[in-house]
Amino acid sequence: MKNKAFISLVVYLHNDTDSIEEFIRTVSPVINDNFELNEFIFIDDGSTDDTYTKITGLIEKMKINAFVFSLAYRHNKESALLAGVDKSVGDFVYQFESSIIDYPTDFIIDMFDEIKSGGYDIISLRPIGQYLKYQTIYNYLFNMLSFRSMDVAEERITLSTRKALNSLSSINERLRYNKALVNLLGLYVRNMSYRPINDKYSDNRSHAHLLKIFFINVISYTNIGTKLSFYISFIFILCSIYFGIQILYLFFINNEVVSGLNSLMLFLSMSFSAMFLVFGVLNSNITKTLKEIVNYPSYNIKKSYKHFS
Repeated sequence: MKNKAFISLVVYLHNDTDSIEEFIRTVSPVINDNFELNEFIFIDDGSTDDTYTKITGLIEKMKINAFVFSLAYRHNKESALLAGVDKSVGDFVYQFESSIIDYPTDFIIDMFDEIKSGGYDIISLRPIGQYLKYQTIYNYLFNMLSFRSMDVAEERITLSTRKALNSLSSINERLRYNKALVNLLGLYVRNMSYRPINDKYSDNRSHAHLLKIFFINVISYTNIGTKLSFYISFIFILCSIYFGIQILYLFFINNEVVSGLNSLMLFLSMSFSAMFLVFGVLNSNITKTLKEIVNYPSYNIKKSYKHFS
């Protein structure tokens, strides 16, 4: 007997012409066999190949209920998936971070059964035994700089209840990082794991793109900016003390000091100390103010497509 819950499936795409057809032909029967009402929402994150053309053609050919949104430029997985979640209407929402399937499809239904029976807000599916080095480094650095320890490990699929999504959307945060927000909100989460059944998956994001995402997340969800300013200010204060001691030593012990050197050194060291201290205070206040008043969209949609049979 099919479940009567309305299911939305948000799928992230970027240059996925080689994998999207297999994804639809594999996942669509699983969903149709288990749920009466469902919708697919495909997010094309600034692909440079024919991903948009291929996905719209497949949807028309296979007659599945689906939306396709093409973003104007490449964002990141968080912003792209947010665009899909905002458009979804399902009681439960799957978020696929890749169209490549390296997991048994039974997990898709197992996740739903678990979230229903266990009363969870969010269920995630994570790979094990294939952990990327950059992900380990990322987790370590993020938690080292964060306010608290957070579980921000890589995921393939996330299943969320509408209640959980409403809680996440209630936070007025434009530079969103859902993995961090889930930890901060204290939602009831369970992580399921699997061993990849093939080696098809590979992260095609460039090192520059990953570095950009890292800095955005760190700046948004840690106080590294304020800390850095105050640390630099503290260093220059120590320099002021050092130069002050040196000036006193040269003044009383060495009578051959170049005229004006002592006062110049003292002035420069104290000026830099005061400057960075002021910058630290201003940075703290400006950052908080901008987070409150800036209201630009988290994503930019260039074109869209809809098909319902």
